[in-house]
Amino acid sequence: MLKNVPERFLTCLALLLTIACLSGRGLAEKLNISTSTTQKPHKVILNWISVPSVEGYYVYRGRQTGGPYTKISTLRPAASYVDNTVKSGQTYYYVVTSLSSGTGESGYSAEVQALIPTP
Repeated sequence: MLKNVPERFLTCLALLLTIACLSGRGLAEKLNISTSTTQKPHKVILNWISVPSVEGYYVYRGRQTGGPYTKISTLRPAASYVDNTVKSGQTYYYVVTSLSSGTGESGYSAEVQALIPTP
């Protein structure tokens, strides 16, 4: 519960989850998902802590928990992604993979959910 936070800072809903990066090294990442509640059109902002020695990341999105997921990003060297294609009133599920020259693309991270507000 947030206390004594000015209302202007409560313009987005943020979930902070710790997920395991399945890059073959068992490294942990933090994936932060924010959904804009006042800005139209809505967007989902994904941020995570980068893992050393990976070439980059892919972001996948699904419409139901557990998948199937569709790759929505190209290889991203940065540990962030903005999904500007979300629709009001929908729920989306995101996972991230990492790419390493030694082991290829990892398995999916743990899934996180984004609830897009209805205008």
